[in-house]
Amino acid sequence: MCLGLDVDIHKLEAEKLRKGKNKAEEDLDKIKEEKTRADRWEKKFQDARA
Repeated sequence: MCLGLDVDIHKLEAEKLRKGKNKAEEDLDKIKEEKTRADRWEKKFQDARA
């Protein structure tokens, strides 16, 4: 019984880590996308000033 609970706990912890990793990857992708947009806007403003 105790061994079965340990296995369940490890499965839940692994799932939690995977979800956390996926969330972190999604957040990183969003940040990269926002940086790309900001870089484009910066270039537009620099071109407009020239």
